[in-house]
Amino acid sequence: MDECRDCSWYDEREYYRGKGYCSYYRDYYYPNSSACSHFQDKNYYSPCYITTIVCHKLGMDDDCNTLKKLRLLRDGVMQKDEKYAEVLKEYDVVGPEIAKSIEDDSDKDLCKKVYDGYLSKIVKKVESKDFLSAIVSYEQMTTLLATYYGVSLESANNIRNYDYTRGGHGKLYEKK
Repeated sequence: MDECRDCSWYDEREYYRGKGYCSYYRDYYYPNSSACSHFQDKNYYSPCYITTIVCHKLGMDDDCNTLKKLRLLRDGVMQKDEKYAEVLKEYDVVGPEIAKSIEDDSDKDLCKKVYDGYLSKIVKKVESKDFLSAIVSYEQMTTLLATYYGVSLESANNIRNYDYTRGGHGKLYEKK
C-alpha cells in the first residue's frame, strides 16, 4: 500500500507536529497516511527539464540547494501570483519536450553551460529575493533552450483553462 512518505510530493524533512509537507496540496500530512490519487513514486523520473539538466546530467541530488531554490521560486512566488501564469503555462507546454531533447543530447558540456550561465545565477537571485530578475533569467533560459532544440513556444497560447496555482511542473493542469 502506498503511503505519503513514499510520494515524490512529500517532504519528510519539512515537519510540523509530526507531519511532512505535501507540495502538491501545500499542506502537512502524517507519513503513514494512505496516499491520495496524486501519488507519484519517489523514483519517478520528473519531466522537469531543470531537474533533468541538474540532477540527471550533472549528477546532483533531487533535493540539492539549486532545486530547492528553483522550487521556492515556482511554489512560493510564481504560483501565488497570476501575473506569472503565462510563464508557468509556457514551461508546462515546452518543458517535457526540452527535457526529452536534453536527455537524448550527447553534448556533455551543454548542461554545464546552462547551469553556469543560468541556473546558478537564478539561484543567487532567488537567495537575494530578487524574484523578478530570477524569473526574467528563467524565461531567457527557456527561450534559449526552446530555440536550440526547435521547440515551439506558440502552442502555449492555445490553452485556455490553465491552473497556474499548480503550474510549473512540466504537466498541464486545468482549473476546476
